[in-house]
Amino acid sequence: MALELRLAGIKSIKEANAFLPGFIKRFNAHFAVVPRVPQSAYRSLGEDINLDYILCRKEIRKASQGSTFSFGGQTYQLSKNNQVAPLPNKAAITVLTSPRFGMRAEYNSCIYEVRKTVRPARVIPRKNRVKRFIKVKDNHPWKNGVEHFTYEESDRELVAAIYDPKGWE
Repeated sequence: MALELRLAGIKSIKEANAFLPGFIKRFNAHFAVVPRVPQSAYRSLGEDINLDYILCRKEIRKASQGSTFSFGGQTYQLSKNNQVAPLPNKAAITVLTSPRFGMRAEYNSCIYEVRKTVRPARVIPRKNRVKRFIKVKDNHPWKNGVEHFTYEESDRELVAAIYDPKGWE
């Protein structure tokens, strides 16, 4: 199209708009094809199909405790009719985003609204907490201080032993 406009010497939008009807007639006369079957090949869209939910950006997330999921650094919760939708932990959720409807989430072929929420605090019962003690030997350099830690061999002997396979004997 740009090439056709350049060949016709068109330099403004006004000239291009005047040129366009004749170009369309010539283009259709050259490239138009009569269909074998005259009826339309398109079928009507079902009432249960919403194109906005098909033609949008989709990302998969995993549900965490409290029927929540993270997206874009925020925590969200699924809701239907202003009720929190129950989700099993680690369930796969498809997050749908679009400028037309904002953000929604799909789970088990059902579309839910989302609302921001505070991430629930993870509570570990006291009896299940693991106490970790690290026992350090009495002769360990960290316990006695680094000044007591010495090498038996000099650095040159260590380097020679590394590069010489018989150096460790």
